[in-house]
Order: sequence, then structure tokens, then C-alpha cells
Amino acid sequence: MSDTNPDPADLLPPPAAAVLAEPPASASPVSVDPPPADPPKPARSRKPVFARVLQACAYGAINAVAEVPADEIKAAKADGLVDDNPDAVAYAKSLAAGEAA
Repeated sequence: MSDTNPDPADLLPPPAAAVLAEPPASASPVSVDPPPADPPKPARSRKPVFARVLQACAYGAINAVAEVPADEIKAAKADGLVDDNPDAVAYAKSLAAGEAA
């Protein structure tokens, strides 16, 4: 063979193990910053909201006046469990007092 012809082994790509080996020394290390911390969540209000119970549930029997935590009232109303309208609460109180018509 002639000295001017390259060795066929030199024309092949490097083996996979060599490709996956350490990066060249000239490569700069990648700086990975940790993800930002989640902002603190505001404290949920536990102040009760008076509501008339529309369905027997964890809040009480039908037509009872329940003290529903403020952070639960929206979901309870959406589920049709309670009504926090002042007129509804007054009606439920009147039922409890035996004044209902």
C-alpha cells in the first residue's frame, strides 16, 4: 500500500462509546440553575360563611344553617350543597325556629 492512501479504519466514525465519553477539555461546563421556588401561597381563609344547606351533606341536614369555611363556600355553592344568600339563611333560621309558613 502507498503511504498517501489513508487507512480505511481512519475513515470510519468513532465507536459510540467514544462519542458518549467525556466532552473535550475545551468545552465549558454547563451551569444549571435550580428552578425558581414557587411563590408562597396566601393563607386560606377559614372564616366561616353562614349558608342554608340545600342537600344533606357534610355541612348538615337539609334546611340547616351551616358555617361553611370561606375557602370552601364557592365549591359548595357550585355543587349545589349550600346557599349563602342572606334571604336563604334567614329562611333556614325561621324553619329552625318553627316560623315557616
